[in-house]
Amino acid sequence: MLNIHNLSNYRFAKRKTILRKDYTLFQRLKRTKYKFFKSRITKSFDLVFTFKNTYHIYLLLIKKIIKKFELINYSFTTKINIMKLNKCIKTLMKCPNSKYLGVFSIICIYWRYNFESWFFPYLMPHLRIPKEVKYQIIVQLPSEGILNIPKNCFISLFPLYKVYKNYRFGRIIADLPLLVSKYISTKRRIKHIKKHVY
Repeated sequence: MLNIHNLSNYRFAKRKTILRKDYTLFQRLKRTKYKFFKSRITKSFDLVFTFKNTYHIYLLLIKKIIKKFELINYSFTTKINIMKLNKCIKTLMKCPNSKYLGVFSIICIYWRYNFESWFFPYLMPHLRIPKEVKYQIIVQLPSEGILNIPKNCFISLFPLYKVYKNYRFGRIIADLPLLVSKYISTKRRIKHIKKHVY
């Protein structure tokens, strides 16, 4: 099971700004098309950070563009392994116990088949070569640490019940609570409920 720690144990710091390569969906798809013809399929990783506050579990989202929330994302055109991905995660967070920080599990894989905005959570039999593959990875955080976010990004924390099926966040983020729930231990909570129900 995933160990989720209190939000009060963490601090947020600003690091140098990251220049955004695309500001609209059209620019993003155009860049995906260029990457595909240059080095074939693009691999991107969405990092899912979870925190606990007043018995609720919160999801960390960042805002780069007004009215658009995103997960922290890395994209690669070369081969990637767990070691490289863990190194990227450790640049985001400074903590005394770095051995407890890293990839916990892949919770979903999405595929982009054409140069369109849609992602699908399964492989379609009639399409041979996908244009992009997106991995959603839940991150195991240590008990305390400092999370470094670029200056041009705004941090937002939302409880899972507000994100669930709320499509203003987008379909991929709105389905996250369903995927994250299987990694959350609810034994204590169920025991408490049984006392009052039975």
